[in-house]
Amino acid sequence: MMIDLASFSDEKFDAKKWINNASHSRHPQDPLDKHLVDLEMKLQMMSEEIAASLEEQSSAAILRVPRATRDVIRLRDDALSLRHSVASILLNLKKV
Repeated sequence: MMIDLASFSDEKFDAKKWINNASHSRHPQDPLDKHLVDLEMKLQMMSEEIAASLEEQSSAAILRVPRATRDVIRLRDDALSLRHSVASILLNLKKV
């Protein structure tokens, strides 16, 4: 059984309704207790996968911050240099 995670992000998510729907979708010969244990295990595994993915993405983002900071500083320095060059050109044009 695949678990659709899209319903969890709905603002009006109703956990009881979701569990009831999941219970009704089981195979008629599958005992309810076993079905619910399997469902809990799958949710736990998906939760761990999501947590690991978030940890990996946040670590990657933390590594990108210093690089982005260096890029911003370089762009600021380039802008200041360009401003100085333009001011110098304008000064030369005024002299002519």
